[in-house]
Formats: sequence, structure tokens, C-alpha cells
Amino acid sequence: DPSLQRDLLRQSIQQAVPLEEQEAIAAGFGDAYWLEGVILPKVQKAPNGTMVLAPGKLRTLLRINNDHVCNLGGLVDLNWNPIEETYQQHFVRLGFQPGLSVGHPAIVWDPDTNLHFMISNSNRNSETLYEHINEQSMHVPAGSKCEVDRAALALYVSPNAGTDWHFVDWLVMRRSYRQMATYPHAHIDGEDLYVIFRGNQQELRLGNHDSKQVSMLVVRGFRERMSKVFMDWLTALPTNAA
Repeated sequence: DPSLQRDLLRQSIQQAVPLEEQEAIAAGFGDAYWLEGVILPKVQKAPNGTMVLAPGKLRTLLRINNDHVCNLGGLVDLNWNPIEETYQQHFVRLGFQPGLSVGHPAIVWDPDTNLHFMISNSNRNSETLYEHINEQSMHVPAGSKCEVDRAALALYVSPNAGTDWHFVDWLVMRRSYRQMATYPHAHIDGEDLYVIFRGNQQELRLGNHDSKQVSMLVVRGFRERMSKVFMDWLTALPTNAA
């Protein structure tokens, strides 16, 4: 029940920050609310020992916008019930989901390594010190200043279906908050990772959200961005099979 989870999240924040509502907002904590989710494919072991996509089993990473933690997200598993012909929801946990308070990421499963890779915005200033920005012309929803920094994209990897994410490398690093690199989509082709995103090189006069331009980048040999020691550790972990 999303409303129940929202209430539980708000209660946990209020317990961690014992302030009256107006004091909390003034301090920059704002409110917490759920946003859209991003589907992450779950996998299972086939009879021949290879890992394949698990039919009828999905995981979604839910965005949680707030001014308390800029890298907070919720994990929900969806399992297909053939009798009722609907998906049954199971709330897994709240966790470290980098960039989910900024915008929705792109997540791809790499069958060569059985790892999930995520391209996500990463808030570079969690203190939310944006006094020098004219908020009237920026995309800054009330209680969600984490959304301001849409100008950097980072690559992350998860060995356990999105439960934990590890930083790999920066892919895009814009100087100005009015230069956009957000809402990515990604595809793995052999040794390379293709990423297309809403982005612009010049500064936008009316903010950091709407743009008529898209950009594409190719991360050549993206797996090589990780050291051999790191990759060996990731692939040696027990797989998060469905």
C-alpha cells in the first residue's frame, strides 16, 4: 500500500528529526512523497546453468522525493499471479538508491556478468545550498531541492538486483545547474554501453527540466571502468536469483 509506506517513511523521518513541521521545512527537510518507479529485471538460473530473465518476476525502484536524504529509494517486488491474473506487490526495503530523488535512472542487466548497471543523476551538493539560484526559473518542487542538480550522470553497478549500488565512474559532468543531463535510457551492445538522455550543452534560461534536445554517448568497454579486483569481488557474490 503506497499510502502506508509513505506514512511509515514520514514517521521514520520525524523520529530521526524531532522538529515541528514548520521547523523541519525551514531546516530544509521538507516532506517525503513517492514518485514513479523504474523496472529492474530479475533473473533466474536456467537448467543449463546460465542466468536468464525470470518470467513474471520484476523489481521496481521507487523514487522518494524529499529534502532529508537525496539518495533514498524504495524496493518493491512484483510477482505475477496467474490465478488472479495480476501482479502481487511485496515491499522489500528502503535503501541507498543514488540519484532517485533527482530523477529516474536507466537500469540494464548485463548477462555477461549477471550484474545490473544503473545510469543515474547524482546530487553533488546534499546540503541543498542553492541560494544563488533563482528558483522561480528552476525546476525546484516544494520540499524537494534534491531535484536541482540534473547536470551530472554517473554509472553504478549492483551485484544483488538493486539492493546495493556501487559507484563506478562519472559519465557526464556539467558545470552549471542549467545544463541538463537527465532521464537516461541505456542499452548494452557487446563491450559498449549506449546512453541517450535529455540534455543540452548550453545553459537553459527557463530551468533545468525541460529541453528540446537529446544527447547520446557511448561508453566504450564500460566493464573495464572497474578494476579486476572489484569485478572479481562483484561476480563472486551469490547471485540474487528470483
